[in-house]
Amino acid sequence: YKMYKTHVMSVFLSVLPDLLNEIEASRTPVEMRALLERATRQFGFEGYSYHRYVPEDGSLNYIGGWPPEWLERYESNNYVDIDPVIERLLGSVAPFTWNEAVARRPVNASERQVMNEGREFGLKEGAEIPIHEPGPGFATFSVFSSVAADFEAAWEAHRHDIHLFCLHFHDKY
Repeated sequence: YKMYKTHVMSVFLSVLPDLLNEIEASRTPVEMRALLERATRQFGFEGYSYHRYVPEDGSLNYIGGWPPEWLERYESNNYVDIDPVIERLLGSVAPFTWNEAVARRPVNASERQVMNEGREFGLKEGAEIPIHEPGPGFATFSVFSSVAADFEAAWEAHRHDIHLFCLHFHDKY
């Protein structure tokens, strides 16, 4: 296992600079979204989402791979107001897993409902990469997988690298 992990890491180390260079070279939102999709898979995750709050007009922009039914449910039920991951997101600058968001605090029934319903839509394990801009703007990247062991291996191997990638992506997008 250690030899495999070392091989994976050495291969990855040669990929991150290429991905960062591709961010710089990207010219359109379509190119950027395709790069984000590919990078997410290269990092070992099944999917991603990117939410950016734009304070000038109060909009929340979204791109990503949440199941459409989950996105609709999340928005129509205003889960953003009760999601315990959002609470942690607003107070953190470092990436964290969804499990870490609730590990050291009591979780009430409505918060538990949000987490459980997300799992029903295949968002079994995930993490957030918070990005705080100067002023009130912010964004977050989510990476997720439907298989816990796959997520944990990818997160352990690449959490710092995806953090760096997401910062560069956000700056350009």
